[in-house]
Amino acid sequence: QGLYVFVVAVLAISSLTCGIARHQVMMPSSSSFKLRKRTIIAGITILVLAFFIPTTMFIVYPFNKLESDRLINESRFEIAWIRERGPYFVVPDTPFIHVILWCLFTVRLLTVWSELVQFSRL
Repeated sequence: QGLYVFVVAVLAISSLTCGIARHQVMMPSSSSFKLRKRTIIAGITILVLAFFIPTTMFIVYPFNKLESDRLINESRFEIAWIRERGPYFVVPDTPFIHVILWCLFTVRLLTVWSELVQFSRL
């Protein structure tokens, strides 16, 4: 699962980078929307941090099958059917996990939005 999240993050950052590069090529050099070298470096740094910190945290988060089973049994919802559907991964309900998942969700949403904006102008 961690590898899948990492691959999605890499695809997302490459899509955003290509979109920004395409946008910059079409801008005239006198435009105020043309990014300067310092801004480009800062933007790439922010993109890398925004994409790779949550995915790395998700990958290195320790997975314990016994802990997942305990969480399924103690859940206030009836989620025992998860075991029958195949491989499962249940994590504790902590603020740390919420931050990681919201970051991943936001990055994915921004990626889809940026791709839609790029191709809507064709």
